[in-house]
Amino acid sequence: MKMRLNSGHQPPKDTSIAAVTTILANQITSNDHVEMQLHLDALVKMVQIRGGLRMLGMDGVLEKSIKLLDIQTAMFQNARPRFLASTTSESSSNAFAIMSLIDLEGFPYMDTSAVLFYLRKEIASLTKMYSRLMIDPSRTTTVQAMKFLSRRTDIEYILLLAAQGFAVMQGPDQDARLREACCLAGSIYVNYVLRGFKPSSALILKTLKKRLMTCVERFELETRGRTKDVPTSIAVLFWALNVGGTMSLDVTEKSWFMLRLSRTAKHFGVRDWKSASLLLGDYPWAVKLQNEAWESIWVDLEQSLVYD
Repeated sequence: MKMRLNSGHQPPKDTSIAAVTTILANQITSNDHVEMQLHLDALVKMVQIRGGLRMLGMDGVLEKSIKLLDIQTAMFQNARPRFLASTTSESSSNAFAIMSLIDLEGFPYMDTSAVLFYLRKEIASLTKMYSRLMIDPSRTTTVQAMKFLSRRTDIEYILLLAAQGFAVMQGPDQDARLREACCLAGSIYVNYVLRGFKPSSALILKTLKKRLMTCVERFELETRGRTKDVPTSIAVLFWALNVGGTMSLDVTEKSWFMLRLSRTAKHFGVRDWKSASLLLGDYPWAVKLQNEAWESIWVDLEQSLVYD
């Protein structure tokens, strides 16, 4: 395959690109980073030879599959997406503008509040759209499905780029840490609610959860001894911890999230699940998360808040 690509005599066929895409998907599942990088490089070159993602066949299915893998590999490697240019050319005007502006060097000078406002609004809109489509999937048209997939991909790219931008902001910037946590939790939300991935089997959810935990611990280190300076946007942290907590797979992870949820709950005077739900309703939320959060975290957490 490498010899064929280097020769440049014949453009790779859709079937060959699909085969590499399938191999890459399997390597993501097996967490084989070396082989993953080799096949990712090959896939990028194959798509370039064909003239870009939009030149591929299979009625757009191959393009959508590659975009999903692009987002997942970028998250695993904490790197910039490889097919971002192909994505922005066909995105909505708002998404195109945001993705075009986001670069790591200039990110601290952006109006990040506008980016987060757009994300929050768009994720809420996508959740409603997804609910409508799931009422009767058999009646969902191809046009409706493709529109949903495109908007979801746009959001995933922006969440990824924004999280990376906040992560590299220099100095003990508390808002940067909380906003990074917000973006990571947003990615968890999209994969869990809007993609239907399962916490026990989806490696991407496990990766995002670990990254969220690291981000929160970094926030704690930067604010240690200065609790009075903790920004009011800590409400974002409460939401992010609830989203991440639903992904807990063992007692250690559950205890980690419960400890921090207990602290933030006390900050807001939250003593039970009912008042917590009211606070979470101001952020992207869904019935699926509501049920999971109660069963996996709040049954035990509510008792500890009562007896504390």
